[in-house]
Amino acid sequence: MASYRTILTESESLYKVSGSKHIGKTFRVHSEKQAKQIIQNLWEEHPQATHICFAYVLTVYEKLERSSDDGEPGGTAGKPILNQIKSAKLTEVLVAVIRYYGGTKLGVSGLIDAYKNAAKLAIEASGVEECEVEVQYALTVSHEETPSLMNALNRLSFRKLNTHVELDFTIEISIKEESEIQFLSVLKDLRLTSLEETKI
Repeated sequence: MASYRTILTESESLYKVSGSKHIGKTFRVHSEKQAKQIIQNLWEEHPQATHICFAYVLTVYEKLERSSDDGEPGGTAGKPILNQIKSAKLTEVLVAVIRYYGGTKLGVSGLIDAYKNAAKLAIEASGVEECEVEVQYALTVSHEETPSLMNALNRLSFRKLNTHVELDFTIEISIKEESEIQFLSVLKDLRLTSLEETKI
């Protein structure tokens, strides 16, 4: 059974030094697109922030890691945040640190400590959870065949991610990787003429 470590809950921390405030925030993320949207939202929520530095690690559905100093001296913000994620052995996680400058320059070592501590406090407040790897599908059927699909899905264990109702009905779901073969077999047995399945 494939599994991974991630944060238990999303959280926020506050680290103050020499008048500057560093707000650490953690988020569960499963794609780079999702991570970028969260950063954009943070700027909308904190338009007066001096910097919003961050790091994220994705290894389950996308294989990548990113970090950003957002204008701070190179290596003083994004990397210390990333190192805290790696130290906790976490994945599918974004940690952002929102800085409000307090008027006193911290210097390179001071910045590294501030971003490291803000990230560490946020991660500690989040806790850790071991999760099973899941796979995601988008299923599209006609409105007439929607009840048959939903009756079949309700006999399985799945998480609903999204639904779209237009000319057809589309549901995006996530299921445990180990249940994928059973899930596909159930879909095949339904023999729905309008069913389109896409792994996402």
